[in-house]
Amino acid sequence: MPAMRNTVGKVCVSATTLAALTACMSSDSTPAVRATVTQMVTAGPAANPWPQKLVYPYSQGAAPSPEFPTSLAGWEMAGAWSDMPRAFSGESWTAIGGPGGEQFPSTMNGCDSQRFLVRWRSVSSDTDVAARWNQSDVKFGTSTVGEGGWFDLDGCARPEVRHANAKPGGSTLTDVAVRVQRWIPAP
Repeated sequence: MPAMRNTVGKVCVSATTLAALTACMSSDSTPAVRATVTQMVTAGPAANPWPQKLVYPYSQGAAPSPEFPTSLAGWEMAGAWSDMPRAFSGESWTAIGGPGGEQFPSTMNGCDSQRFLVRWRSVSSDTDVAARWNQSDVKFGTSTVGEGGWFDLDGCARPEVRHANAKPGGSTLTDVAVRVQRWIPAP
């Protein structure tokens, strides 16, 4: 039998796996595997954090940001891009850019004709960022403050960021890493 490394850690296993681990014990009851087992109870499959339909007011939250979906029923992905705006302290907001460094592709019309899934995080771990949505410089969303976050926006809103507060010894500005997916209604 090959030598086994004596490793202790936390492992989540099903009842079937737990029975198999118990069966791995040698005849002198010395465990071949030693682990701390945590029983997990779930009520069903995990919900997709990105809803299939747009929710109003827009969905947003602080980190941890959900992973981007590979599909959304009724939608098809029309593009994705990254941006790295600089967020400054003060009252001014910095708009997130669009593909190729252009302006973010939100419009005043056809709000339901596109959808943006956005993930963002402060590049500086000692600085929080405030992020909100802006609808044509007329209507503004509530800020989400943290080291990162996400948005689910329709085609009439664009995300904006600003420096929220520096932790002790922190900076008064930070770059913000942003990733955006643009979705359009599927035929």
